[in-house]
Amino acid sequence: MGIEYSSFGLVWKKFGKILAGGDQVAKILDERLVAPVDAFDNGLDLVENKYDITPYYIQHFFLAMRPTWREENLNQDEMFLKCVETAKVILARETIQVGDMFFGGRSD
Repeated sequence: MGIEYSSFGLVWKKFGKILAGGDQVAKILDERLVAPVDAFDNGLDLVENKYDITPYYIQHFFLAMRPTWREENLNQDEMFLKCVETAKVILARETIQVGDMFFGGRSD
């Protein structure tokens, strides 16, 4: 695909097949979810803006979860763990969607 791996991509490269339940689902998730995240992390813009509006990517949600300097009552580690739980749900749902949509629930 030509997009260098970021942290997510490197983890996916090692564990994607296991997490996705097979090669085919892992390949589709790599293209559908992992590569766009890696592109964003590497500063690549995959979308041509036709208006002066920036698309809201999933990464923006995770960035918004970081406490600001005014939020003294929020713990950064706690917020990170909430992001991890959200990421798990997203990955699980995408895996189910891809598996059921393209392979009738079978991954290989």
